[in-house]
Amino acid sequence: MSKREFQYGRSGNKEYMTLGFIDEDGILDEVKELWEETTCKPKIITYQDAIDNEWVSKDFVKNVSSPIYKIFSKEYTEIEEVLVYKMWFLAWDIKKIGLWSPPNAVLRVQAERPMLHFHPGGNRVRALSHIEAWDTEFMIWDPMNICDAVQELSFDEWLSYFEYDNENRDEINRVWFSRVRKFIGDPDELFMLECHVAQGVNLFEKYGDKMREFFNNTKPKLLNYHDEELSEYVHFDGDDHGVEIYVKDEQTFTRDDLDLLVQINPDNLTFENEKVIITVL
Repeated sequence: MSKREFQYGRSGNKEYMTLGFIDEDGILDEVKELWEETTCKPKIITYQDAIDNEWVSKDFVKNVSSPIYKIFSKEYTEIEEVLVYKMWFLAWDIKKIGLWSPPNAVLRVQAERPMLHFHPGGNRVRALSHIEAWDTEFMIWDPMNICDAVQELSFDEWLSYFEYDNENRDEINRVWFSRVRKFIGDPDELFMLECHVAQGVNLFEKYGDKMREFFNNTKPKLLNYHDEELSEYVHFDGDDHGVEIYVKDEQTFTRDDLDLLVQINPDNLTFENEKVIITVL
């Protein structure tokens, strides 16, 4: 059997050569051959490991760059808002059925310190932060062996992370492989063999519309708490809203607390913790 041709492309800081999908004849033999030729193979760590070692930025852990409140103050561009709804969707999807595939990252020295560079998986990491899923496993490439206490995966171990029972998914996922040449802001380059999941996007494509429908295309209403500085993000009176946030007695509320709205999704129209009760009307 002749080997199939790679499909070439470039995205951000990487050039990739796509080989094909896992269910194509002969592809696993070709992928295993490439695996043996690849000098840097992935390792598994947890999100908490990454936090403890300060390998992940506060932007991911605290969701600094994409807070939900900016949706209501209309500070996002259309594309930025779509990405926030993608994170919101992923938080729901992960809680419902789990990750389609682990976030991928390269552990490299950047700005004189080791940091994880995520791709693909940045939005999944932000979603994991929202639901505090700190025990989630990351698949990392460690070309400088910074994480020397962790062993690299074998081929079968690596492949096992992409074996799924599709019965709990509305869309069947498909696993595909690529060989990647990646640049991380320095003259070095890294060749990696990646496995990806073609996650279904039909639900995601409608998710922003669904959430705007929940909110009645306006800001939520804040009850039992008043701070005029929040008026850009919430209503304090009127009946045009679709979502109410009741702040419990002796609790405070800031615009960052609007990130709690990520707990609202098509399966959960109410949410309660020690601070608030959120209700879709």
